[in-house]
Amino acid sequence: MDDVLDTPQFQQTLRELAAESGRSIQDLQREAEADLDEMATKPGKMTVAGWDRFCHWLARAYKLDYRDEEVEALKALNRDSALIFLPNHRSYLDPLVLRSALEQHGFPPNNVLGGANLAIWPMNHVGRRNGIVFIRREFRDDHLYRAVLKRYLAYLIEHRQNLEWYIEGGRTRTGKLRPPRYGILSYVIDAYAEYPQHDVHIVPTSIIYDQQHEVGAISAEEMGGAKKAESLGWLFDFAKSQSRRLGRAHLRFGEPLSLRDALSLTLDDEGVPRPRLAVPKVAFEVSDRINTVTPVTPSALVTFALLDNGDRAITVPEGRVILGPLLEYINLRNLPVTSDFDLSDHGPLRDALDNLVRENVVAKFSGGDESVYSVSLEHQHEAAFYRNTIIHHFIDR
Repeated sequence: MDDVLDTPQFQQTLRELAAESGRSIQDLQREAEADLDEMATKPGKMTVAGWDRFCHWLARAYKLDYRDEEVEALKALNRDSALIFLPNHRSYLDPLVLRSALEQHGFPPNNVLGGANLAIWPMNHVGRRNGIVFIRREFRDDHLYRAVLKRYLAYLIEHRQNLEWYIEGGRTRTGKLRPPRYGILSYVIDAYAEYPQHDVHIVPTSIIYDQQHEVGAISAEEMGGAKKAESLGWLFDFAKSQSRRLGRAHLRFGEPLSLRDALSLTLDDEGVPRPRLAVPKVAFEVSDRINTVTPVTPSALVTFALLDNGDRAITVPEGRVILGPLLEYINLRNLPVTSDFDLSDHGPLRDALDNLVRENVVAKFSGGDESVYSVSLEHQHEAAFYRNTIIHHFIDR
């Protein structure tokens, strides 16, 4: 704690806050220590191996799909540079999916910045001992808390610790990438500007799922329903919901972005970097690189076909006619696809259709000469969630 808070920069911040608020420096110091104790990781008792086993169990509904060569390239980069993983955010399982891939290649746990709403007993104690930094969801007006968080991030960067947080700020409600949140990124870029001796690379990270148990609840919340508060009972229900197989979790990494290079683009006339100018540029570039590597899934294509023909139900052959131009376009542009998907093979598309029927996202009517499929009005948001994971690839067709 002394290493984090007893720096000349932080002590100067305390003096400024004391002058502004009329509180004593000693009082502010005690509050700062309590804030740091609340957020800081505490390696100990619960082993990393035990945490990894728990992560594998909780994410048991999915088979992990990632590329070994991408992770090995990041491991080589990590020898000389700290890494900041910035994934998109679709599920509570996202940190577990990323951790599973990195752990298989010998990475230590990232310092994962997560919302304090997930600091549920006993997960709060176990999580802190395995790299989770629980931070408050709202602290805009708490200047001392902001100063402590910024100083702690600077400490982690100074000691070349890998970081991870979710640049959208929360789970997407539509399947599309949400606008990036600048707060934590601005703290990190400011901190890097203080310790530029070693470069830091941001790793844009894409995580999507063939099927997602949470989509129903997300759609209900988007349509005005109340969000269920996180609790021990909520965690039990969430863990139980992962008991049936839901396909694959697809993990892809975009081209890493050097913070040194990003800051070099913001130099003023005297050659001094202006970190705050880099924040929106970096955020936009990271978001674009996430979209670029997000693979096309069979589920996304099936829902694309079903939602692209008005309210009419369609047969499987009609769906193939609708998807024909899209499949050709994907092939011509060499867009990324999931590793189990061959554009010339319609088997995965048919499997995805059957899975969507099983999950009640798609309705099947078999009373006629040929089965027809449709998306009912109450499930259109769920279907659109899957379609929207790839919609950015087709905006400029």
